Amino acid sequence: MSTKNYNMNAELGVDDMEVCSELNLDAALAYTPGINAAALQEVYNQNIVAINNRLLREGMDPEEATRTATADANTLRDQGEKAMKTLYKQRKNA
Repeated sequence: MSTKNYNMNAELGVDDMEVCSELNLDAALAYTPGINAAALQEVYNQNIVAINNRLLREGMDPEEATRTATADANTLRDQGEKAMKTLYKQRKNA
């Protein structure tokens, strides 16, 4: 098994197993290129729940809260995907 870390924060000393543990990802994703896509999807899911819960606490209508939470999570996911592409390009050119 390779022990090369692929996670987006590997250069900061974060181990892939830490990412799997923190996000409850399948440990088989550690040390594989697939870890970032799985992490991004899990964070997206968590963002929808967190944003929706916040909006509901603030008194927003449940349907509107769900739409807004999904739209906000989509924006954050798009930013994450863009950052991931930039990182992959930097790593390739390093």
